[in-house]
Amino acid sequence: MRNRPSSVHPLSIEEVFVLLQQIKEVIQEYLAYSSVVRPIIFWNLTGRCNLSCQHCYNSSGPDLEADTELSTKEALSFIDDCAELSVPVILFSGGEPLLRPDL
Repeated sequence: MRNRPSSVHPLSIEEVFVLLQQIKEVIQEYLAYSSVVRPIIFWNLTGRCNLSCQHCYNSSGPDLEADTELSTKEALSFIDDCAELSVPVILFSGGEPLLRPDL
């Protein structure tokens, strides 16, 4: 895992509480427009990436192995499960999803 900038500091408990309260208010505001609550899936298909950006939350990079990724069969099964649960959206992300050989 690469080093993060030293200017990043952990939040205090009070700061986390305030942030969570703000998130809750935003969620409640947007849910007011929908009577249906279903999850949206953000799926990091791979940690592999052509780049090694300092700002990447996923710590992706070109030297990562694929050993922790779902196999093609597992991935397709997961997508089928999401469909059965009426998940409206799956957002594919990564790393760089197109580095998977099955895409």
